Amino acid sequence: MSQRFTDAQAHDGFGTLNYYIMDNGRMQKVCIKSPITYANVGTFMTQLQSIAENSIKSVYNEAWGKNADKVAEMLAGKTFNDVLKRATGGTFSDNVFDLLKQPTNAYLKQMSVYCPVDVYVLDADGNVSGAIVDNKVDPSYDSVFMYVEGDAKHIGLVDDDYTIRLVGNGTGTMKYVVEEFDGSDLLRQIQYEDIPLRNGKAYYSSVPEGVYLDNAVYDPVSDTREITSSASDSWQDSLVKRISVADLSFSQSQMTIPIGEARQLRADIAPADVTNKMLDWESQDKAIATVTDEGLVTAVGAGETTIQAKTVDGGFTAQCKVTVTEKTANPMPPAASGDQSQNAAGSQGSKDDKAKAPASKANKPKKATLKKVRSTKRGALKLTWKRDKKVTGYQAVVATDKKFKKNKKTAWVKKNKTVSKTFTKLKRGKTYFAKVRAYKKVGRNKVYGAYSKVKKVKVR
Repeated sequence: MSQRFTDAQAHDGFGTLNYYIMDNGRMQKVCIKSPITYANVGTFMTQLQSIAENSIKSVYNEAWGKNADKVAEMLAGKTFNDVLKRATGGTFSDNVFDLLKQPTNAYLKQMSVYCPVDVYVLDADGNVSGAIVDNKVDPSYDSVFMYVEGDAKHIGLVDDDYTIRLVGNGTGTMKYVVEEFDGSDLLRQIQYEDIPLRNGKAYYSSVPEGVYLDNAVYDPVSDTREITSSASDSWQDSLVKRISVADLSFSQSQMTIPIGEARQLRADIAPADVTNKMLDWESQDKAIATVTDEGLVTAVGAGETTIQAKTVDGGFTAQCKVTVTEKTANPMPPAASGDQSQNAAGSQGSKDDKAKAPASKANKPKKATLKKVRSTKRGALKLTWKRDKKVTGYQAVVATDKKFKKNKKTAWVKKNKTVSKTFTKLKRGKTYFAKVRAYKKVGRNKVYGAYSKVKKVKVR
């Protein structure tokens, strides 16, 4: 039968129900494809309470702390009429699902299967956390949200790592869809089409925690090791074609540096337009020389060491032998015996060297001033700093830790009149640290000033 809800409370024992919502005096049927069927309202409310308390309670604890129990009780304790009043359209089951996940800011994934299959959700330890068998949700599991619409099965997962096991109970083809959400915002949809299916044939799909992963991690793999690749990916399809690293070399294979001085080591990546230009720098002996993430080598103690850079993409390496020498106060060129003119020239050369000695300090830019850092839009940060007319440009850096090691991004600004830089595609909801420094080109080398004070801000 059909039951019209106005302001009346729900009652047990309705049996199979079709649900309607009043919209400006007009009755709208919202459960068109297949009505949610329960023996009575009490059964449904019990399951809803289990879902609220077990499936998303940990997320509520992060979002609301001590209020988590109160929120879960509020969600589970409301009548059908209260739930329906919150609905704006779609099926009743869609609205309940949206209501459950709406308050969370966690990354959520929804898997949808369109075909005659049984679905089993396995947790990280291989234990069954949820099941849909013969097109019905198994009520004995309550830690995963699952529902059925016609021949479509839907599974919602928050946090943790899972595996989806799909077992055919018919012959034909299967459509499998993975969707990644940030709260209620759809970030990405991956579709698998025409997967061959027969009775008893099983497929496994990994669903690890996190978003924007390589779509291959979701690829369904059959019990006979057949792998199905995605037919479409709304995120990766929108990206520019990836260009991989083919080679890495240094501008020089060896260098000599006096103690206390620094030299810039330039890394050349081929081709020049590779997608990922990130390098990991390392000194074999930091007591002799250190190296920054930008390839600036500083001499620490006398001796020899090797500086190495390695590409994050492909693992290509390049090495440079570094010799660190004691710093001499008065370097004198060798003079021929009895040649007073050359001695004089040598003496004059020594004066010239003395005159040049403080040149590196004179060329060094002053410490930069980072004026402000703000999140101008979703996933973006804008850095603004004070202009220095005496420098060539600036280097801006952001990361999610104070040591600037995690999720680090670096940008080069080649004009000194440009005093801002916007970083995009950052992790939303994360706190980022930012700093900037100026540099001046001296010949083929870059001389860097000190970094500004670090500022931090949370990304929208």
